[in-house]
Amino acid sequence: MIDKIIKCLRTNGVERIVYTSKHLEAFFKELPEKDVTYIEDARSAVFNAYGITKINKIPTVVFVEDPFLPSTYTGLTEAWFQRVNVIVIAVNCTNLESSAYLNRCVDEAFLINENTRIDSIIKKAISHCGPVLLKIKQEIQEEPKIDYSRIIHLYGSTTDMLKFACYNSLYITDEIENIPSKYKYGVISTYIGQIVGGRHLALCIPEELLALDSNVFNIRNLPSEFKLFVMFSDGFYWNKFRTWIDNNGVHTFVLNNNADNNSYKNETCFAVLVK
Repeated sequence: MIDKIIKCLRTNGVERIVYTSKHLEAFFKELPEKDVTYIEDARSAVFNAYGITKINKIPTVVFVEDPFLPSTYTGLTEAWFQRVNVIVIAVNCTNLESSAYLNRCVDEAFLINENTRIDSIIKKAISHCGPVLLKIKQEIQEEPKIDYSRIIHLYGSTTDMLKFACYNSLYITDEIENIPSKYKYGVISTYIGQIVGGRHLALCIPEELLALDSNVFNIRNLPSEFKLFVMFSDGFYWNKFRTWIDNNGVHTFVLNNNADNNSYKNETCFAVLVK
């Protein structure tokens, strides 16, 4: 269904797409690179699409997963006030009612299923002057689970009763507590709250989640128990935020595959990129 929607959009002159979850990338691989942008944060993605649309005077589409639609609210509100035709397409949806709170900041919302005349809906969506929400009643494969066992091994013995809070973990053990993917927004902030509350935890996340909660590093008194392990993706977000993290009192380290660097263990507040 997504393939049909993309084809119909392009037939009607809508080519620019912003997507917000890496596992959606496969739907856009056949498109020209210049037409596709990946931005993990849904709020930033909508504002990016807002800017593109305002300049080009042609609608831009944002693909987001249904649980993260609340993060589009501020961007859609601005697009509604400025009358900019951003089209948000939400996947893994079942109804329109769950996003009724967005009705005040979109011109119209549609639910698309296998019986919907997609060409008719797309033409209606691009005819509006303001933002539009399309919700697709189609199950998209879940975000792949992540194997953090190498991080657990690198850190070594947990005789100090340290547990690992791991985002979307492949394994759940006595040492590993899973953080479901639906909680990816604010995961670092939540972790800090837990250690302030007395939990003895280290946090393990994929690199792209740094983009969703980086402002938390501006906290005045980051707990000395802060231990963050970041799974390397392509280095983009780590390189983007590392100076910011360093400047806010967090010691940063990079562990390569064949490196034996345990110096981070001597620090009380650290973030480690694991390649």
